[in-house]
Amino acid sequence: MNEDSLRFRELSTLASRLGIGFDNLALLDRALTHASIACERKDLHENYESLEFLGDAALGLAAAHPSAAVRIVQYRDCLAALDAPSRFYHRSFALDPLGTAACL
Repeated sequence: MNEDSLRFRELSTLASRLGIGFDNLALLDRALTHASIACERKDLHENYESLEFLGDAALGLAAAHPSAAVRIVQYRDCLAALDAPSRFYHRSFALDPLGTAACL
């Protein structure tokens, strides 16, 4: 058995234990390959760095657009920060600061 087939068998076992199905085990192999190993072995030309860059970009896009739930909490916190006895919503915050009565 050559080294590549052993590696892919181990990757398949790892994926099974994690409960994750991979269509392309080569991408999993690439994601787990550190750049220093790729430099030491001339037969390895790919490592996780480009995938890391892509993942960071995707996370940046996701973080740039907060969910509706996050926006509602931010809006409520903004109102709470501006709360004063003269505000029309002051009594609501005083009686139910978390807004739980509206949810029940």
